[in-house]
Amino acid sequence: MTETKKISYIEQQQRTIKGMIAYYCKKKHQQGQLCEECKTLTAYALARLSACKYGENKPSCRKCPTHCYAPNKRKMMEERMRIVGPKMVYLRYFLSAYENY
Repeated sequence: MTETKKISYIEQQQRTIKGMIAYYCKKKHQQGQLCEECKTLTAYALARLSACKYGENKPSCRKCPTHCYAPNKRKMMEERMRIVGPKMVYLRYFLSAYENY
């Protein structure tokens, strides 16, 4: 019997962010790998999640009282979420394919 490792909420959020940005980049920028803009945004978002002062009790970014993204990065993330977000119901099972993108 294999034992599955339970991942933390922050790790789950990081996987989701990585997958969303990778999916967006693949569809929008059509390069076969992450473009520099998306690589930079991914690294920024993962660092902000790691440093979240709420930790495992982190609310969704939309409901968070402390917005930790710089205005330009927030705008970039909103664009990606607006495009990929509605597809998340269908994509969440396939995001693991984009983890190593």
